[in-house]
Amino acid sequence: MKDNRFHCPGCQEQVTWKRGPKRRAHFAHRKNAECSTFSDGETEEHLAAKAYLYDWFDPLPVKIECFLPELTQRPDLKYQQLVIEVQCSPISLTDFSSRTEGYLKAGYQPWWILGLRLQPKKIWHTIAKASCMYDDQGFNLWGIDVGRQCLIHYTAIDWHYQYGVGYQCTW
Repeated sequence: MKDNRFHCPGCQEQVTWKRGPKRRAHFAHRKNAECSTFSDGETEEHLAAKAYLYDWFDPLPVKIECFLPELTQRPDLKYQQLVIEVQCSPISLTDFSSRTEGYLKAGYQPWWILGLRLQPKKIWHTIAKASCMYDDQGFNLWGIDVGRQCLIHYTAIDWHYQYGVGYQCTW
């Protein structure tokens, strides 16, 4: 199959269809391509999380990797005005803030869901703190465990000067 028919929706350059015994099938930019929209690789955890969430939304019409040209961003999943970002790898606070701010200014509601590596433990990553949402129940945070195939809801998040951060979890 000739792959010169496939183009990146972000930069419009040609991409190659790759598939093999060790990696999932995917499109890839050609060597030395300069695309800032679709340049990040995805971990197995990230791919599995997107697949799990896509199935979780079924039968609602959720879109995977829906390119938003007005923001030059592509959330992992999009359902109406809800955009879902599954974050399994560290990200700078600047990038996190920029993405979140862009979504909000464009009228989208971002929902950040953290992979196991970034979820709260004894020390909270900056992204875990930044991903907290506030509602009438107080601060809360969402994570995903693809091995168990479940979402994790961290609620009643609180800080004590002697004991640090406390929370409750629901799977």
